[in-house]
Amino acid sequence: MKLLKFAENLKIALHNNKMTQQDLANLVGTTQATVNRWLKGINEPDLTVLLEICLYLDETPNALLGYDDITEQDFLAYQQNPENYSFEYKHGNTVLKHCEKNYKEKILKNGNT
Repeated sequence: MKLLKFAENLKIALHNNKMTQQDLANLVGTTQATVNRWLKGINEPDLTVLLEICLYLDETPNALLGYDDITEQDFLAYQQNPENYSFEYKHGNTVLKHCEKNYKEKILKNGNT
């Protein structure tokens, strides 16, 4: 699964914390090149590293992953009927309708990878 807003939110969190890519790499035990790939959206950290990043940047996993944009009510309704339920998801300036079968295709079509 592609983490849609992680790269964007990580950039903001690094800026807000006045932290460089190298600073974060040193804290979580990786390389600056790996952090750079996260920022470019090429790949994402595993859960353990994500939690470390959250601790160092004073963020929640939901905030970094972009799930704060999805309301709990929407998520619970989606859980009950994922095939037939849709909700709006804001990605940058684009509003997408989320549904299980074509979410990824709509994102790719809109150029928001």
